[in-house]
Amino acid sequence: MAERLEFSPQLKNPMNSDQPKTTFTKAILICALTGAFLIGISSGLIPIEPSKIHTPLWVIGMAGGLFWLAALALLAQNRPRVNNFLGALMLFGFAGIGGWVAVLGESGQLGGGMPMLSHQTNISFARWLFGGGALICLALAVYALKKALERAG
Repeated sequence: MAERLEFSPQLKNPMNSDQPKTTFTKAILICALTGAFLIGISSGLIPIEPSKIHTPLWVIGMAGGLFWLAALALLAQNRPRVNNFLGALMLFGFAGIGGWVAVLGESGQLGGGMPMLSHQTNISFARWLFGGGALICLALAVYALKKALERAG
């Protein structure tokens, strides 16, 4: 007879664990500082050599905003509606970045691929993967937004 697996409350919500809250504080700080750094680059507050940037500044700024949203989600750990809303915003951001790569990304920046395929086939494959990922993120974002806007039972 198969055993039924049950998860402990600690696995369902890490904030209930005996693990010190300093771990979450560090994660929040890392997300917030990384986000601030990327937003600083995109807004021109942090100077960077233009030849090192291979994407529009709005993409860098959006990535920074996603890190900030992650920090906020960690702070709102026990608020499901808030986390659903923040998750929806993050997924919309991921969809935007993935969609940009799929449609407008420079072919020269899409590296890697499978050696048995031609370079152009690998580029097409990468665009389809990023586009598909963007559509999946978009669908998940709509679902998360729907959950965030639902009235409590």
